[in-house]
Amino acid sequence: MSENQKSVYPTIVKSFINPDDATRINNYLRNSELQGQKNGLGLRLNAEAYGVGEEDFYNLNSPDKKYHFVYSRLNKAFKNIVSLFYQDYEIKPGKLSFKTSIYYVMLKGAHGPEHVDEVIDLGIKEYENPGEILCYSALIYLNNDYKGGEIYFPKVDLSIQPEPGDLIYFRGDDRIPHGVNKILGGERCNIIIFFEVFPEEKE
Repeated sequence: MSENQKSVYPTIVKSFINPDDATRINNYLRNSELQGQKNGLGLRLNAEAYGVGEEDFYNLNSPDKKYHFVYSRLNKAFKNIVSLFYQDYEIKPGKLSFKTSIYYVMLKGAHGPEHVDEVIDLGIKEYENPGEILCYSALIYLNNDYKGGEIYFPKVDLSIQPEPGDLIYFRGDDRIPHGVNKILGGERCNIIIFFEVFPEEKE
């Protein structure tokens, strides 16, 4: 796929994480004692909620050896995602910064309206020149025991029903708007990861 195609199409990696590993990770995150932001349509656990700091992501560790697998597997997955972005996009070495990750559960009746993932739109942080900051997004899917909930990309007429362990990644700007169809039954669980590339400092 050319650089131009990558700017408007997402990349799909089947079984990026072993499906059994994805299920195990999901069971831990969904059923753990961790408390996220809850509302009528879902549950969000942000990166800080399970020990991932923005400045020190790669040193993520579980305080309990019982859950070491979950944390070590997520670490490996996130590092591999970074490698994919450097491989597939014109990003200068060392310029891709981890921003945040969210464990996200969508319940029956929830949907994601069409949107883009620019950092300023997410309300994560205010910037003087948001248009100069490039956002990159990655989604790891953890289950498939739900109905509906397809992720869709309207500009390229693409709709996807991912399987556990699948990865979808793309540039998070207005060239790749996307949304999630209504959940018709069950709970849709995935991990959403955001990266950003800051503009070069001017002399």
